[in-house]
Parts: sequence; C-alpha cells; structure tokens
Amino acid sequence: MRISLCFPTTSFLIVLACFGSLFSQSAGGNISGILADQNNAVISGATVTAKNTATGFTRSSVTNSEGRYSFSDVPIGAYELTIDAPNFAKYVRTGVNLLVNQNAIVSPTLTPGSVNETVTVNSDASLLNTTTSEVATRFDERRLSELPIAPNRNVLNILLSVPGVAQLGGGQSSYATGISFSANGGRIRSNNFMIDGQDVNDTVFAGTGFALNNPDAIQEVRIVTNQFKAEYGRNSGSVVNFVGKSGTNDYHGTLFWFHNNEYLNACSNLDKVASFAPTGFCNGNAVTDERKRAPKRLENQFGLTFGGPFTFPWFGDGDDPRIWKGTDKTFIFGDYQRWSDRSQRSGTTLIGAPTANGRAVLQSIAADRPQVQALLDFVPAGIPNGRSATFTIPGQPQRSVELGNLTGSSPFVFDDRQGSVRVDHRFNDKNLIYGRYRFDSQRTTGAGQVTPPGHTTVNSTRSAAATIVFNSILTSKLSNEARIAWSRFSSMNDAENPSSKTIPSIAIQGLQILNINVLGNANRTAIGLPSFLPGARRIQAYQISDASSYFIGNHNMKFGIELRRTDARISAFQNSRGRLQYNSPPSGDISNFVNDIASEASINFPLAGGSATSFYRWHELYAFAQDEWRIRNDFTLTYGIRYEYPGDSFGYLREVNERILAANGNDPAFRSTPTPKADTNNFMPRIGFNWNPRTSGRGLLGLVTGGDKLVVRSGYSRTYDANFVNIDANMFSSFPFAWTENVSLIGAFAAIRNATAPNISQPNRVSRIIVSEDLRAPAADQISFEIQREVAKDVLMQVGYIRTRGTGLLQIVDGNPCRPSFNCRGVFGNRVDPNREVIQLYTNAASSTYDALQASLTKRLSNNFSAGLHYTWSTFIDDASDIFSPSVSENSVAQDPFDRRADRARSSYDRPHRLTGNFVYEFPFYSRQNGVSGRLLGGWQVNSFFTFQSGAPFSVSLGSDPACALCGVAASVRPNLNTNLDLSNMPISEILAAGGSNLFRGLAPGQRVGNAGRNILRADGIRLVDIGITKNTRVTENVRVQLRADLFNAFNWRNFGIPPNVVSSPGGFLNQWATDGGNRRVRLGARLVF
Repeated sequence: MRISLCFPTTSFLIVLACFGSLFSQSAGGNISGILADQNNAVISGATVTAKNTATGFTRSSVTNSEGRYSFSDVPIGAYELTIDAPNFAKYVRTGVNLLVNQNAIVSPTLTPGSVNETVTVNSDASLLNTTTSEVATRFDERRLSELPIAPNRNVLNILLSVPGVAQLGGGQSSYATGISFSANGGRIRSNNFMIDGQDVNDTVFAGTGFALNNPDAIQEVRIVTNQFKAEYGRNSGSVVNFVGKSGTNDYHGTLFWFHNNEYLNACSNLDKVASFAPTGFCNGNAVTDERKRAPKRLENQFGLTFGGPFTFPWFGDGDDPRIWKGTDKTFIFGDYQRWSDRSQRSGTTLIGAPTANGRAVLQSIAADRPQVQALLDFVPAGIPNGRSATFTIPGQPQRSVELGNLTGSSPFVFDDRQGSVRVDHRFNDKNLIYGRYRFDSQRTTGAGQVTPPGHTTVNSTRSAAATIVFNSILTSKLSNEARIAWSRFSSMNDAENPSSKTIPSIAIQGLQILNINVLGNANRTAIGLPSFLPGARRIQAYQISDASSYFIGNHNMKFGIELRRTDARISAFQNSRGRLQYNSPPSGDISNFVNDIASEASINFPLAGGSATSFYRWHELYAFAQDEWRIRNDFTLTYGIRYEYPGDSFGYLREVNERILAANGNDPAFRSTPTPKADTNNFMPRIGFNWNPRTSGRGLLGLVTGGDKLVVRSGYSRTYDANFVNIDANMFSSFPFAWTENVSLIGAFAAIRNATAPNISQPNRVSRIIVSEDLRAPAADQISFEIQREVAKDVLMQVGYIRTRGTGLLQIVDGNPCRPSFNCRGVFGNRVDPNREVIQLYTNAASSTYDALQASLTKRLSNNFSAGLHYTWSTFIDDASDIFSPSVSENSVAQDPFDRRADRARSSYDRPHRLTGNFVYEFPFYSRQNGVSGRLLGGWQVNSFFTFQSGAPFSVSLGSDPACALCGVAASVRPNLNTNLDLSNMPISEILAAGGSNLFRGLAPGQRVGNAGRNILRADGIRLVDIGITKNTRVTENVRVQLRADLFNAFNWRNFGIPPNVVSSPGGFLNQWATDGGNRRVRLGARLVF
C-alpha cells in the first residue's frame, strides 16, 4: 500500500512535532487545584505531594504564582495529598479516589500556623466536573463486582445503564461484535472500545472482539457519549475505556464460582412450544419430568484474581536465600476464568411447516422435485395450526398442504477460558512502566439458527492483546506517556451439520421460510446454510503512540499522534452454493416453489486470477492538540483539534483486480470502477466551556448554586466513524472479483445444481457491488448543554440537552434501478443503464438527527450505598439506520430508488423514553458482625440493575415485490395502508385488535411500491429488573466470604422485540408469542474476597 506523505496534514503534524509529543488514550487521571488562604489570596511556592496509599507511588509539585498545581497522567487509585507552605499549618487530605480520565479538583483553604501543626481532612474530590464539557458516565469497582450485570457476567452490559444509550430489542441485527448499542444518535458501529487505553475494536464488523466476563478483574469502566476532548476519536457514538486492576503493596484477590441450571430458570415463549415432543417445556401435565421444567442447562463460571507486590527468591551473595519483595516498586496482578455452558436452546416458531398430512401430499405429488425434497429433508412435521397452503402443477388440480407450527430445540455447548496478567514497575517517582497481556479462547457448538433443525453452527474465536506503557515526568510542567500495543482476533464459523451445505440457501415466502440473508440467528427460518458461511477471519493490529501533557500558568495542554497498522485476513467466499427465493404473489400459494419458478436465483464463482481469501492491510494516523484554559477560577475553556487518516483498506482489491484483468485478457469490462480515493481531510474541531459560579450560598441564588456546587457547561464537537472492512469483503464477493451467475428462474434449483463454471461471455450482465469514488468517513456534529448540581455530599444531579447531526452516513443505494413500468425479473436491458445489470452502490447517502433531554442522579459510594438513575427523552430520525439491514423488518436499501427521501423516518434505534438505573446497598445493622448473631444477621446486601425502554420501530413488509421495484437488490417492498388509524402510537395488541393484517392491503395494478412508511410500527418495549441478594460474612479484617443469588428478569416479564412483519402471513403477522420474549434466570454464586 502506498501512502503519500504530502497530504494536507503535513503542516499540522510539524506543529505537533515541535511540542515533542505523540498521542495515546491514557488510563490514568489528573489531580489539580488552587491553594488559597482564608482571605482568598492565592498561595504560591507551596509544595504539594500526592501519594498513592496502595502502591506508595509519590509525585510532588510546587504551586505557581497563581497558586495552581497539577499532576497529569497519574495512575488511578486512592491518594493522600500533603501540602506544605511557609507560615501555614501542614494540610493532609486523605480519601481522594482518582478515577480514569478524571480531573480531581482539590483546592483547600490553608490556615495560618506553624510547621508542627497539621490539619487532616478525610474527603474525596467533588463529583462535579469543573474543567470540561464532556458527557460521561463511570462505574466503579464496587458496582462492577456487586451488580447483577448479566447472566454471563459480561462487563460490557454495564454500558446499557448509561443515559443516551439505546438497547437493541429482539429481531434487531447485532452487527457489532461483543455488544451492540446506539449512543446519543450514533449507529451501533459508532462505538470505540479500549482496554487500559489500548484499542480493542473489531475492524471487520466494529464492536470489540475481546470477552470481559470477569468483573473482579476490572477496576473501572468509563464511557464518554458526547463532547469528546480532542484526544478521543475514531468513532462518533461513544468512547469506552475498561481499566484493569493492578497490584498493590498488599496481597489481594478473589476466588469465585457462579452456577445456573434448569431448576433455577423459567421458560421463554419458545421453550413452552418447543417441538419434537408431545409438549413444550414447563408443562405441568407433561409425561416426562424433563418437559415439566425449563430446558436443560448446566452453566458454571469459576476463577480467581490475585495481585500484590512482585515477590520471588533472591539468592544474593550470602549463604542463605532470601525473598525479594517489590513493595513500593514492582507489582503484579493476574486473573483467570473458566466458563462452560451446556444447555438446550429453543428456536423461533415457524408457522408454515407442513404437518404430517401436508408432508404426505408433497411426498406423493412432488417428492421427485429436488427443491421439494430439500424442504422435506430439512423441515420436520409441524403441529397443525389451522393454516394451509395451496399449489397447482400445470395440468393437475389444485392441492392443499396442511401447515403447522414448528419450534426447534437444539443442544448448545460453550466453553471459554480468559484471563490476563499485568506487571507494574516504578523506577523512581518520575518513571513508571507497566505491561499487560490479555487472552480469551471460545468454542461453541449449536449456535445460530435452531428452526428448522440442522442449521446450527460451530464457532471458535481466539483473541489476545498486549501493551507496554511508559509514563514519565520530564520536567515539573511536562509529563509523557508512551505506548506500544498489539492485538489479535481470529474466528471460524462452519456448519455443525454438513448436510446443510449440500443445498442452496432457500427462502419460501408462502411457508414463512424467510430471512435468507439475515445473520444465522434464531430469527432466520430459511433452509440451507446461510450464503456467507462457512467463514474465517484473522485480524492483527499494531499501535505506537505517545502523549505529552504540558502545564503552564492557566493552561493544561496535551498533544499527540498515533500510528496504527491493521492486517485482516478473511476466508469467506459468499454464495458459493447458490441462493434461491420463491415468492408467493397470492397469499398462501406455493405453486412457484413446487414448480421451481424462483424470483431470485444466483450462485457465485471465483474468477481467473482471483482468490477465495482476501487480505487487507492499511495504516492509520491520528493526531490532536488540546488545551484546558482556566480563564477565571470559575470558568474554563476547552478547545482543540483532531485529525484522523483512516487508511486505505482498498489497496488489496486494486491489486487483485489487476491480476484478474491480466487473467482475462485485459478486458476493460473486468476493471473495478470507480476506485475510492484516500480520505485525507478529516479535521475535527472541539470547543466547550465549563462555568462553576461562586456565590455566597445565601438567598435564592445561593439555593440554586449551593455556593460553588453548580456547573454549567456546553460545547461543540465534530467526530468521524472508523473504517470497517466488511464493506471491502462484500465487494470482494461480487464482480469483478467474483462472478455472480444469475441462472434461469424457471427450473432454478436444477439450474444452480448444474452451474459448474461461470459464463463470462457477457460481463456487463452480472450483478456487482461498488463503492463511490468519494467514499469517506461518516461525520457527526454534536452539541450539548448541561447543568450539574452537587445536591449533597457524594450526590450529583445532571440535566442536559444533546443534539447529534449525522451526515454522509453509509447506505446501500440501488445504483441501477429497474425503470418504472418495466420488468427486470430475468430480463436484461430494462434498467436505467440498459447495458448493466444490478449495481449495489455503497456510498455516503444517508443522514440523521438526534435530539435528547437527559437527566441523571448519581450517588457515589458512601454509607454502604451507591447508585445511578438515568432518564432519556429523545427523538431519532434517519434515512437508514445501518448500511445493511438493521432488523428482520427492514431492507438495507430505500424502497423507492427514485425517491430515497421517502424512507426518512424514525430510526431503528429511536427510543423516545428510556429509564435505567442501578444501585448497591448494604444494610447497616450488625455491620461489625460481632458474635454469632452478627455473623448471621450482618453483611446483607441488595443490588439491582433495571431498564424500562420504548420498543424499536419497525416496518411492515408485503412479502414480495410484484412490480420489480427492487429486483435483485431486495426481496420485498412495503404494502399500502388500509386505515386512518395512527398506528405509530398503538401497541401491538391494539393493532391486532383493530384488524391486524386487514389494516394493510396489497399494491394496485401498476403501482410500484406501497404507501406504508418506513418504521411506522413500534414493538413493545423492554422491561427488565435484575435483583441481587448478597450475604457477606467477615472471616478476618481483610477476608470475607460472599454468597449471592442474582435474579435476571426477576419478574419474568415478556420482552418480545420485533414480531413477524410480513402482512401476507395472516396467522403469523405481529404474533409476538412466536418470538422468544425472554425468561427469568437465577444465578447462584460464591466469592472469597481477600
């Protein structure tokens, strides 16, 4: 890959280089303040010493002429501040707990006295943010380890208790690896994940490929959702930093075991109707005990954490060996966890499975037809539900096929081991170094699609990350943090049942066998392994970065640059077995399927000179400069600029295309055009202010401000989303890198079976995926206005307004649509460009607008109680919510390619109301646990993690595309409305009561698309209350045993998600009970904490 060094950032980088600084995302924090006497006169020349009480780390500073001091890039932890000033009593402040990226303000008032007098105060720094305009939420060690975060203890789930975060519902596509959520108007791919400041993002799909299922290993989690400082970037939605624990002067750690089985669980909707037995699960009248309770499950997580001073034998020069102990100098921390899960999973309910009688009809009339035999092989008999389908074979009478419900059930096996080790070493008070290595290995069988049976997959993933960080104090005003990091993520996905790879991927609309292209999850009912499987990928990323902070006068400046290289190897040749779509224009008619007349039939072949494996390598460059300028003691201006060069991942495609051209006689029809240009102009200004008014504390104004307990802050920032090479991989699967053979639609199954080599005589008649020449990083412009008020000690209230405007968002556009009134189904020459076939254009065509009012109440841990309560009232409008289908109800392209603006509507991630919160409370009685009664009655604790959220908007599908508006691009358009009711404000139950599918009608003759808008319905919302009951028993002063029971979805409420949306399926349309709905699970645990 070639990178020009002359692109327009040169001068900017030279300016940065003059400061001798580079960029990294720190995992430490800052301590600063202003010293004054009782008359508010500043005190210069005072010595301020900050000491980490756990590690002995010490740093000193002298206040300047304005009484200011600052410690930058300080390791997080508990600190003691000591202040010595001539003619003043010594001041000692304990209990200052520095958090990641926090600027802890400690500005004491010194009292006159002699050097022998000492004033000691035990108090943490204020929760108020009096320096920046960032919108951020943090979770401390106590809440991470004590809250019922998730049944699998996934630390990522804590992010769902953040204002402005929209949680996905059932039926929505979780494209981002690890966890998918939308933050303050961003897409689910718009989140940046770090561990100890190291990038751990999945560069193929976005998200993070690193599992974090041991909360005991994490010291703190911080998420910034708006108004990023210039040092943060790479994504526009949120920046998440997971900070791992480190060793201290005292040995500390945990041993733990968590357990769940079927006796502790309730049943989901699908469990209750699971097939392959006379009854579903949780049926008190069942013949077998197995069916009287929840599906079989045996899940165990056990492991440990351990940290302390690094200790080893030291033989020295004497006769006897001795022990070297790294107190105040060298520390080690490690964690390890094994996790196994053996369970029986229930799949979605298919309402179009032929019953035994229906199968007999098909067997007797059409068993010799291969597509019918594939159906009989992969779809067992359904339980009669009163529905039927009809078909007619030419020259024969019409026949009826009885249909029924089929809910698959499949064994699931999961094994995981994960852990990390970290070593910290202090050379002296000015130079620190630490290194951390984290790993994870998983293997799963029985994953993915469960209904119909035989489509589950085998998945394995491995990840590893290592980093070395060097932190140094260069002068009293300049500090530096250098980092080198490496990470690797690999995965493999294949069929558990090899026979699912012997047929094409098939969708049959008349039988509700749908979602041919949906990621192989429980919502897919198509038969045949999904066309994008099997697949494998391996990603390696390298980072070199360095950051410098400079403190002078009223300015606290930071500068930086970072270099990255990413290698991604992807082995996945899509659609190599073929893809078939059988539509049913009349509802319930499957004649097209029985007669093998498809609406879509294609199969891919590699081209001469090409390959089934792709390899991408690109280099990225990030740089920034920022300043916190304290103009007055109560007013701070933050400003900066950031630059990002996201790299050129398309270089490999250009190289492969040259080989393909040479192998095909340099035929210009095989040239890949257009070629995207390098994206080099991503400059991001950031500016904000923070005003902390100081009043007397009396009267109405004093009541509002609390004296100095109020902060008003606001700002503007521009951010850009990062590259993800799933786009490149999709291009690689289409012409001119692969050949998509569109076979005859009549006798389609046989045609795909007989297609053994591509017919490349007419290259313009093959479908292709292209990217626009000016493809660039999507942008987001964000503004915020927020008021913070410290209402009591350790209690903070926040109210704010957030606005995010997304522009240049990625969207798939029908690049060569079928001309109105023309038929393009199997006919060449009727498109806008009659000399080309289907063109899917990936381009920056969409935009979005997000507005939100947010309110939060945060209680820091004190008096055995910590809590967070967050409410968001928002509206989110966009043209498209992802470049690919964001849910089972939405196409990835606009319904009408000639009027894409008509698809502007509520985003798939629009959640008007969201209330979420958490708390940890230890009952105060018998806190000392003296005697037997104290041991039994003391140490009880209750914890909770709860969410109440509006449901996801979704679209209604006609189930077909009669006028060929989206031929070759999507399978269905939307229907017409047949009502004047405001369906967008009606719950699903009311819509069904008002007529259900009768509220919609099909297209009129000559009509191209329906008038039902995008996302006009809304699924039922999420109601989740998780409760933890914990008993801590003190063994010694530093050792306790914890027994706990965590109840997830404690009240066993149904959370349906998006129901079936095909209006031509009267029996299944909006049938929420055919979705999983969730269930209560109880997890038992035991921990030894020391």
